[in-house]
Formats: sequence, structure tokens, C-alpha cells
Amino acid sequence: MGRRKGLQQHFLPRNAEQAEKYEKAQALYRYINECVERIKGLILRDIEAGKIPGTIKAFSDLYDYVDATEYLLEVLKWDVNQEDKAYDYDLYFLVKQISGRVTSWLISQAVSVR
Repeated sequence: MGRRKGLQQHFLPRNAEQAEKYEKAQALYRYINECVERIKGLILRDIEAGKIPGTIKAFSDLYDYVDATEYLLEVLKWDVNQEDKAYDYDLYFLVKQISGRVTSWLISQAVSVR
């Protein structure tokens, strides 16, 4: 337990510049997680509607049944006017992070969403 506390203290910002970077990173992490959760909901909706099978194991596999880019567009567009989100990050980075996390979720859920 003491080691964990030491690691947490090691990663805490030590000055204003680091604190600002830390806050931006935390905001980006929260934003990516929110996007992933919304895409999960959209995918589950489409599985229930019969548009895609529950055996999909990768984000890229969705393209065999639907235009998976639409999930990304819908989710990323959803927050366009909110100022508290981290929009100054590269779109490619966001798409890679979101699609990778959705793929991990699909792999872990493939059996349970059939």
C-alpha cells in the first residue's frame, strides 16, 4: 500500500505548468471514456435491432455491417459546443484511442452480447 502512495505522489504535478498539463490529460481521459461509453450504447442498440451480430470482436469488423465511422461522428459531434472538453487534441489520436478501447470492450463482451 505504501508503494502505491509513493507512485501516486511521484506522478502528481510539481508546478503550475505540470498541473495544467495534468488537468488537460485528465480531461482528455474523461472525454475519451465518455465517447467510448456512448459508442458502446450505440453498438448495443444496433445489436438489439439486428443490424450487427453480437459476435463482433473489433471496431473495424463493424464496417462489414454498418458504417462504423457514423458512430465516431455522432459521438464526437455530440459535444461540439461544450467548452470544458479537450478539443485541442489531434482527431487521429482521439479516433485511435476510442476505436481501440471499443475493440477491447467488444472482445471482452463478444460472448455476452450474442
